[in-house]
Amino acid sequence: MPFLTDTNYNNGFNPNSTAINNLICEGKMKRLIAMLLLSLVTLTAQDHYFRFEIEKRSQLNELTQIISIDRVEGNTVTAYANNREWLAFQKLNLNYEKLPLPSTLFIPKMSNNAKALKTWDSYPSYSAYLEIMAQFAEDYPQLCQLVEIGASVQGRKLLAVKISDNVAENESEPEFFYTATMHGDETTGYILLLRLIDTLLEGYGTDSRLTNLVDNLEIFINPLANPDGTYYSGNNTVFGARRYNANGYDLNRNFPDPAAGQNPNGPWQPETIAMMDWAESHNFVMSANFHGGIEVANYPWDTWSTRHPDDSWWQIIARAYADAAQAASPAGYFDDLNNGITNGYDWYRITGGRQDYYNYFHGCRELTLEVSSTKLLPESQLNAHWNYNYNAMLTYMEYALQGIHGIVKDGESNAVIPAKIEVTQITGPGNWVRNEAENGDYTRPLVPGVYDVLVTPESGLYQPRLYNNIAVTAGNLTTLDVIYLPPESGIVNGSILYEDQTNHSGIKVEVKDPQTAIWHTKFTDENGYFEFPSIYIGEVQAKFSSPGYGTRTVSGNLLANDTLTFSDTLLNVTALLNGLALLSNTTDASGIEVRLYSVNATESQITLPDGLFSFENVIPGVYTISFRKEGYISKYQSLNIANYDSLWIEKTLNPADSAILLIDDDESSELSASSLWIKEKIDSLGFHTILETPLNTNTENWADYAMIFWNSARNANPLAYIVHQQGLADYCENGGFLFISGGDIAYKHASHQPFATNVLGISSYNGDGSYDLILSNPPHSVLGRDLPDFIDYSYQSFADQDNVTPNVNAQLLYSHQNQENKGGLLLNPNSIYLSLNASRLDEAVFKQLVKNAINYRFSSDTVTFDYDLEILGLDGLISGQFITDETLTDSLTLIITNRGDLDFNDSLSISPVVYNWYYNLDEELTYYEYAWPQSYLVMNIPAGDTILLKIDGIDQRLSDPKLEYHFFDGWVDFQIATEAQVSSENKGYRFFYSASSFENYYSFDEEVLPESWTAANTNFTFNDSIARGDGASLEITGTNRLSFSFALTYVPIVWYESKLIFYISYAQEIMAEGDTLIITNTVSEIPISWTLFPGDTIPNNLFVNHILAAELSDYDTLYFDYKCHSGNSIFIDNVAIISYSYPANIDPKTLTPTEFTLAPAFPNPFNPSVTLPYFLPQNSPVQIAIYNIAGQKIRQITISQQKKGWQQFIWNGANHFGENQPSGIYLIQVNNNQSAATQKVILLR
Repeated sequence: MPFLTDTNYNNGFNPNSTAINNLICEGKMKRLIAMLLLSLVTLTAQDHYFRFEIEKRSQLNELTQIISIDRVEGNTVTAYANNREWLAFQKLNLNYEKLPLPSTLFIPKMSNNAKALKTWDSYPSYSAYLEIMAQFAEDYPQLCQLVEIGASVQGRKLLAVKISDNVAENESEPEFFYTATMHGDETTGYILLLRLIDTLLEGYGTDSRLTNLVDNLEIFINPLANPDGTYYSGNNTVFGARRYNANGYDLNRNFPDPAAGQNPNGPWQPETIAMMDWAESHNFVMSANFHGGIEVANYPWDTWSTRHPDDSWWQIIARAYADAAQAASPAGYFDDLNNGITNGYDWYRITGGRQDYYNYFHGCRELTLEVSSTKLLPESQLNAHWNYNYNAMLTYMEYALQGIHGIVKDGESNAVIPAKIEVTQITGPGNWVRNEAENGDYTRPLVPGVYDVLVTPESGLYQPRLYNNIAVTAGNLTTLDVIYLPPESGIVNGSILYEDQTNHSGIKVEVKDPQTAIWHTKFTDENGYFEFPSIYIGEVQAKFSSPGYGTRTVSGNLLANDTLTFSDTLLNVTALLNGLALLSNTTDASGIEVRLYSVNATESQITLPDGLFSFENVIPGVYTISFRKEGYISKYQSLNIANYDSLWIEKTLNPADSAILLIDDDESSELSASSLWIKEKIDSLGFHTILETPLNTNTENWADYAMIFWNSARNANPLAYIVHQQGLADYCENGGFLFISGGDIAYKHASHQPFATNVLGISSYNGDGSYDLILSNPPHSVLGRDLPDFIDYSYQSFADQDNVTPNVNAQLLYSHQNQENKGGLLLNPNSIYLSLNASRLDEAVFKQLVKNAINYRFSSDTVTFDYDLEILGLDGLISGQFITDETLTDSLTLIITNRGDLDFNDSLSISPVVYNWYYNLDEELTYYEYAWPQSYLVMNIPAGDTILLKIDGIDQRLSDPKLEYHFFDGWVDFQIATEAQVSSENKGYRFFYSASSFENYYSFDEEVLPESWTAANTNFTFNDSIARGDGASLEITGTNRLSFSFALTYVPIVWYESKLIFYISYAQEIMAEGDTLIITNTVSEIPISWTLFPGDTIPNNLFVNHILAAELSDYDTLYFDYKCHSGNSIFIDNVAIISYSYPANIDPKTLTPTEFTLAPAFPNPFNPSVTLPYFLPQNSPVQIAIYNIAGQKIRQITISQQKKGWQQFIWNGANHFGENQPSGIYLIQVNNNQSAATQKVILLR
């Protein structure tokens, strides 16, 4: 067959007009069809369908990463490509033949309603699809439920039905899933599954085979997994359907892959995320994914040549489907490849497929069913293909009822014990199943035989169990229930004393539970006593520690119902640190700030002319010591201070305008063009650059330079001398700053651990790259400012660019395009590593990188606070210090003391949000806001106890400038924003106090407030006589107005912020036509309002959050109005102003906030779901992460692109695996690659 360079077939016909669609759907004017087909050659192509020849099958491994392979027959490959993939394919210079898109070969018959569709000889319009799916549930409410899996890119619904004999219940039955048409132009399975739903429902109770399936399975069927692709030409036709989703992604290459990683073909698409969440929220035993274009049952793996552990079972299952289809069809149907079955990898490899994802990550057994050689099957053949596949589909479902089935639970509490169930005779990746989260049931499909079953609980509290000789018979499920009893427990107590103190409180005691391996923590009282009342029996490990007193470790055996007692004494182990700080250009060393800091403490001194400094009684640990003075390059050194150490440190600071050493390590010993280019650009920034080569540079002189720029460009053998590697490591260790750039540095030296780890900051080398650069979440340093989101990189050869993964010491500023979390450009405490040839960058970008790198060392501030809980009538104290330093480690240590009757119902939950101030070099005030993605739970703080909490931060910006701690006592939510003092360059700004409650009001005690302001009479009142402030419901009907206000005392307030929450319950109905529900303010000419219009449904328990900022003067009154012009009744509970705050010494209106906005979540607290609105200033990708109270990331959602404007995220309270999370505090973080914000939500089960 001759292969052409290009044949101009159209791939983008869009018959979207009402007239044309009516003609197509009604079958009128057949002559129009020929005219439409003739017009195809003139329209613009968007997708490409083509075939070509390969010389050997090994080429497929590369091709599958570039294009979407459709089928392979011998050496002939048929494939799809979007425009992006098409450009990449053309670079391979392979001959090809363009083909018309399969969905444009004829105009199919369409049906616009469910009734017409049930002749099963047409395709449904999108509205008809929605109608028939809803009709199934409406006609058979006892058997069928309609479920929304999610939504497509364009907002079309991803629907499924659940079919079961007790459909409203979650029964302990195997869950089975059928899905079709994730390739939008492969539509045969779409109709087969619609008809299967109809057949199961109609046949229940009369057909014994169908009744058996419905009675013993929970069946889920999703007929259409890619509605945007199927209805690419409009909702009224499947003509012009495309393989890809609306964003141009092949969804069957978009899932996490066991071999290719999390994002084989780019960011997860909404349809992919929905199917991932769907799998996580279920425990599917078996599933199948319907496709078209060939007739074969494809079994795993697709990504590996190695066989699935259940390979023999898979061949039996696939063979059974093929045999059943062949028996019901004419010769030649379903006999492709190996007579109708194939191993996926043997056919051709794909990565990112749904089949491997479901099998490997979720323990499901999923098969790919290709059920028609024609992708868009003529409607006249739909009934025939139903007859071919009907018996085969039922046969496949019945295999879910053969194997081993049971539950895994605790025998005392009846609680589900999450566990992995394996058959020991079958080993390898994907050999396991897990039990369901709610009922604890599991099913392991097997062929008849005798098996040994290993049950391994996730919790160390329960031991694995092996059950031998479990028999499985044909067509039956063998029951194997696994019931556990928890181990017995005892008491661990003791007395730990300081060697040199009389008050022994605050010693940290950690005890490791022998069964769960969990460390439990308490602190001693003033007598040194501690007690853990319930620890499981076994060998107990214990650790006793206190700052400055080291750590003692002991162990002992705890018996059932017994007490294990420890006694010990802690010795003072503090250290001494002395040193000398000098200036290179003067003998007067005064005014140098020497700061010694760690995550637990900080201390600073200002030198006198002699430059001497001394730190006494230093608690052993890991520290950073910094030396800073305005006009000089700062220096830093990491210290690991041991017990009883006596150390001496010397550092000399160089002027900020001193020389920069540029070392030319390009391919020649002569001065290279790349280094000359770099020198010119650095000098143009006002610096003096000294240019040397590796042959003439002297490592002993490097300490004289403020910064070293090491340029390796495309050198295939950079840093050839170990002395240079060690010299650079020493230079950085001693406080020098290195900018290192080159395309083969990581490749040559990733194995040199001191250099690769401590200087480059890499954990692994991932190969040469050919990528542009994308800005990651920029850190708080100035290096992240004024840089573009995207850098177009002119790649020349393999030595141009490395692709590396940063280690824990480095932050990734720029990642490679399509290579998430791989660099790029890495930031380390004392170095910047650019893993490419810097001279290939745009001049402006390069200069900004260098400029920011030099300024990188000038951003460190400290926030300290001391907060008295007496403001809430509680006898407690919180104090601490927040530090941001040049090591990019933000930390906060909280000291919490219960001075009396502090009682938080057994727990204190702390969720910090910190607001930081920074200064540019020109002293112009800027600000950033950061959050920690975790909360901290402290159990039972006894009276008189003090606890220390170390909080490690990450660099994420927030939208709310407050330092907040949230305390929960029952249903009451207290919010406290502490006073904080921020100091930098002799300028200070004060944070503000804020207090609030969800249902209760707490007055301020004027004596504990800052002197700059006073608040009184802050409890709200209603102006309307019908309003009551006791929390009772208020019924508002017709046209009514409810307003309330509060007054402020005479104080010079410059800014006022309030948040108003309307809690609306029992509002199920839709407002009447012409009605508008309005919340607005009536002062200050600020047009802020929240409005519902006709047609909007008000859900139960809706929180409406409203924020207003307004200038106020003496005794100004702020009114909020509630207006409702509706005949429906709306009840309002708890109308309250819940927060107010006053910043002192600064007018926040002078600051310029970021445009990215995270609105308040509602309802909050919530159950079962919470909505989080956010505003995007421009089209951008979005990442959403959810963290639990322990700081664990429980869920991440990646959206490749969202349109600018208001968007919203709805969380259903489940984690990655679809498991419902317990009541508690959660942080939701939204990131649009330029800004990030975090908000706390409360889940109440």
